[in-house]
Amino acid sequence: MRNASIYLLIVLLALSCIAIPTNALSDTGIVTDSQTAAITMTDSGFHVEETITLTNHGSENVTLLRFWIQSDVSSDVSIVATKSGTALQPVVNGNIRECNLSATHLVLTPLASMEVTVSYTLPTSTARFTKDFLYNTSQLIVTYNTQPLLSGKDFVKSTPPYEISIQLYNPSEAPLGLSTLLIVFLIVVIVLTLLLLVFRRQRRRKRVGTVDTPQTLVTKKDLLLELLKDLEKRYRAKDISDETYTKLKEEYKAQAVDTMRRLEDVKKPES
Repeated sequence: MRNASIYLLIVLLALSCIAIPTNALSDTGIVTDSQTAAITMTDSGFHVEETITLTNHGSENVTLLRFWIQSDVSSDVSIVATKSGTALQPVVNGNIRECNLSATHLVLTPLASMEVTVSYTLPTSTARFTKDFLYNTSQLIVTYNTQPLLSGKDFVKSTPPYEISIQLYNPSEAPLGLSTLLIVFLIVVIVLTLLLLVFRRQRRRKRVGTVDTPQTLVTKKDLLLELLKDLEKRYRAKDISDETYTKLKEEYKAQAVDTMRRLEDVKKPES
């Protein structure tokens, strides 16, 4: 009788394992609608709080979410589903935190969205805030002590990942009366970094026989024109020297003219 009970228990366990579906973890179809990174200087370092809205544009349920964190993080990374307040338990894989939604009884069905808050601290020695794009991202906003550092749209994931790197500074070390100039300088660094990334991507495309897309060229043109406007404002305010103004203006104008010329070439109908 005892043996029969053991056999029956084994059979029931086997049947239960067969009955429970085992879905492979997948984040196929995920798109980042918006991502805001608010950076605040504290006594313990740079506190970063990212608010990310993700949408499942695929046809299958999403059971996995991934988040990229730079390697010099000095604290535990908190990842919370904002609406439910559920803490996601990440598995660390290099710079990537992988969160199994099934483990917390969450799932992203097709066309459903989820807002996630990611919090962590970077050491005071951190010179740059870096972010890679694991998903196509419609909008990215980065602020430092409530001041805007970067606002961009339509970032495309790639292999290797498309990365931005933003210079940080400690306000306590900034000379009095130069905070505005420092902010402008940071904006220039950000724009130049983005332009460098665009140029690198363009060179990669040319190596494999591809061409610039109108969207990429329009984005680059808008960035250059905005940079020229900021440069004019700083020059009129006498925040930069004549030599620096002339050198930067000639460089940005040359790049803008070249970009518009290539944009016209791309838009020309093939004969």
